[in-house]
Amino acid sequence: MLIYPMPIAIGAEQTETENFDSTGFTNSNFSVTNYSNATYSIDTVYNGDYGCENYCLNYNTGNTQNRMLQITFGDTDITEIGFDVGAVDYNWAYNVFLKDADGTSSNPDWVNYNNPSNWNPATYVFEETYTAPTGYEIWRIEFTFNDYIIMDNAYYKYDDGITAGIGPPTNLATTQNLHSGAVGVTWTAPTGYSNTPERYAVAFSNDNFVSTNYAVATSTGSGDTAYTFSKQYLQSIFTDLDVGDTLYFKIRSDDDTNSLYSSWTDVVSYTIPDVASGVSTLTANQDNQYQGVIFYWTQPNTGWATQTSYKLAYKDSDDTEFTYVTGISADATNYTWTEVLEDTYEFYIYACTQNDGWCHGPQNGSITVQIAATTPTTTTTTIVYTLGPPMNPAVTQEYNVGVKVDWDAPNTGNATVDHYELYYRTSAENETKVDNITETEYTIPYNAIPNGEYTFSLKAISTTNSVNSGYSTEPTLTVFNQKAQDDADAAAEEARKAEEARIAAEKAEQERREAEERERQRLQAIEDEKNKNFNETGYYELDGERAAREQAEYEAEQERIRLEEEEKERQRLQAIEDEKQANFAETGYMELDSEREQREYEEEQARIQEQIKNTVVVKTDGEDLTPEEQDALDNLVDTIIDIQNNVDFTEFDVEEETFEIKEVVIVVPTTTTTTTTTTTTTTTTIPDKPEQTETNPFDSGEGDEEVQLTEEEVEVLVTEVEEAITEVVEIEEIPVEIIEEEELEELSEEEAEAYVEAVEEAVAEVVAELETEELVEVVEQVAEVDVQNLATADVQTKAVVKAVVQEVTKVETVAELNEEEKQAVGEVLGFSEETAAEDVEIIAEQAAKEEVVAEAVEEYVDRAIENKDVEDYTLADVVTEVQVEVFLENPVGALIDVNITEMDLGSLGTDMTSDQRQKSKEVVVPVIIASQIIAQAGALMTRRF
Repeated sequence: MLIYPMPIAIGAEQTETENFDSTGFTNSNFSVTNYSNATYSIDTVYNGDYGCENYCLNYNTGNTQNRMLQITFGDTDITEIGFDVGAVDYNWAYNVFLKDADGTSSNPDWVNYNNPSNWNPATYVFEETYTAPTGYEIWRIEFTFNDYIIMDNAYYKYDDGITAGIGPPTNLATTQNLHSGAVGVTWTAPTGYSNTPERYAVAFSNDNFVSTNYAVATSTGSGDTAYTFSKQYLQSIFTDLDVGDTLYFKIRSDDDTNSLYSSWTDVVSYTIPDVASGVSTLTANQDNQYQGVIFYWTQPNTGWATQTSYKLAYKDSDDTEFTYVTGISADATNYTWTEVLEDTYEFYIYACTQNDGWCHGPQNGSITVQIAATTPTTTTTTIVYTLGPPMNPAVTQEYNVGVKVDWDAPNTGNATVDHYELYYRTSAENETKVDNITETEYTIPYNAIPNGEYTFSLKAISTTNSVNSGYSTEPTLTVFNQKAQDDADAAAEEARKAEEARIAAEKAEQERREAEERERQRLQAIEDEKNKNFNETGYYELDGERAAREQAEYEAEQERIRLEEEEKERQRLQAIEDEKQANFAETGYMELDSEREQREYEEEQARIQEQIKNTVVVKTDGEDLTPEEQDALDNLVDTIIDIQNNVDFTEFDVEEETFEIKEVVIVVPTTTTTTTTTTTTTTTTIPDKPEQTETNPFDSGEGDEEVQLTEEEVEVLVTEVEEAITEVVEIEEIPVEIIEEEELEELSEEEAEAYVEAVEEAVAEVVAELETEELVEVVEQVAEVDVQNLATADVQTKAVVKAVVQEVTKVETVAELNEEEKQAVGEVLGFSEETAAEDVEIIAEQAAKEEVVAEAVEEYVDRAIENKDVEDYTLADVVTEVQVEVFLENPVGALIDVNITEMDLGSLGTDMTSDQRQKSKEVVVPVIIASQIIAQAGALMTRRF
């Protein structure tokens, strides 16, 4: 038969657990020491909570600080530990003790939990697993707790040196029996694996498994580590097997129960030698004339070769070496040796092949013979009796009976056979003898010969003549009690059927009980469901019935609501129709009140706009206006309409005066005609800016008068500020070559502008990297001298101040300033002391949202220096100037872009600084209105013909 190899299982870790029970600690491999004598218990109080499963450890139940629990593990090579710790309210830690590969302890590995909320939020449990670093093993763990905790599911994993699965045999070798021709193999059982072989597969081949691959197996559970192939069996497989041929063997371990099979061993070989079997019997008698010794033997011819001669070996009691007599005929069965003296001799008869090159001794060893005096004392003739071995032994098996051995009586010798002795063995150490057999056949009952590979032999015994024969030839037989196996199989089958019937009956009973329980639970669930619905609704019904009833009630309610809504819709449509009919009767328009109101409003607006258009009269010499002139006229009218509709002048605290302009004369150069336009215009006048006393905006008004610095004092102060700023901002680091002020004056205007722009860009990058405290320090230095006095400062200082002003008015920078620092920034920007901090926050928000304000912040330093002689010149002035400039660049767009209908006029000015609100009253609104009208009118008055 053929047997194929299966893969070997690989090694696996072992796991030890401590799950606790009613007796306390359950695993002796967990050695627990309560170092600080904390109170604890092992019970089921918290079963199902905080990671506790059935029994668990309740440790430090007294809630005492710094309680230490130590666990030492009973195995080595531990690579992983784990445990669950629940209900922790304070910080805790555990300390893992490690050893390296040499067994040397290393520093413990601490694991701390300072925040108990790091647990699993669903269970309030720390589900801890710790894996040892590569090359280390765990041998102990120490816990430190500061409150009552719950511990369970402790485990560790280790390598016990046992590889999971089944290993191959080792030390495979061949054996031989030159007498019988049997060839065998021996091996050593595998060790170090978790599974033990149930049997071994022995594969054999005569061509190294190239095309032939046969296998047999040892008996299951026998533990055999050897197997012998008889010559007859090998020849039945390999019919032409002969001397000089080579046999190949390999072994595999089998665990059929777990379907585990090892790899095959390496192949060993055995070459059949040219050796004849040794003689099976050897006897010797001194001849009756005392002239020599006659040797008798039997050649069973059971080996692989046939002898070509025999050889006699002998030595007396004084010799240490044997003397040999060679050349004895291969057909001889006796030989007379005459060179004998009175002594005790040891003799061998060897069967030889290869011209005495290989000689094989007798199967039963040497014989010793006592030689009497070699000179006879009488002439009495003594008969020497001999007896040959039983012939042609054969063994067969008889079903349910046993092993039958048949043979023939000896065909040599002169003695009378009284009985026979039968021998059968599995090895030289395990041989059984049956004596006093008087027939030439004998049946060994199966109860006297267990299954196995047996070798049989016979001897003839003559008690009458006091002589025994040698052993017969030795047939072999694989004994197997098929009837016992059949009975065992039948009993096993009956047992299996009985077990299946028992299991089926138990299963049926279990299923019946489960079905009854399910039915009981179903009926109880129905009753519970009906009772629940009755308590909730007053109806004794199932959920399905309740759902159907409630659905029907819902649908009925929905139908009622639908009819009610239809009635409401009918009434709504009737009301619309009545409203339209009433308006038709009054106005002739079939319309709703809202439609009528909108129509009448639009008609009134059209009327007003037409009236405005009619008030602007342009007289020419009879020629039509060009398209450009007509567009300018239309823009003027549209602007007047927009202002009239959208600007509430009463919101601004300004004075109004009415002027009547009788005539506006427009002179057309190419004619002598005078065109006169008469109109009445309401003009908003701009009140003079009240004179202001030169005061320090942060002066409380109490104390000393302000001292006006001379130009020389200002220059000295500016120089000090330059030096102070240089200490904060490292100007020399900028990637621009600094040009002295004298050289700068020699540059062209374009070159000077390019240089200043390059310095400002480089300085801005440096200032952007400054800390807030450094920015504030620069601001405080500038506040000392006033921005308007920086005209004499060098380009670098101006660039630093300009960049710092932009940085400290950013929203994120202002957020970091305290009140005093905001006031310092406000002082530089010209804000009043009372509102400086708030105004700085407002201007930062505006600069972040409005490009105009951002532009004003960027240009503040330059414009302040340019207006050094203007009193009370602040950032608000710059904002106003920039806004007016933007407006004057595109006045119509500035007005049209404003969606006045969505403006909350009541909130105008709330996002402006106090300084801006004052400036807007004085300048912005009058300029917008007057500028727009003048610009549009001017377009008409510049007509060319």
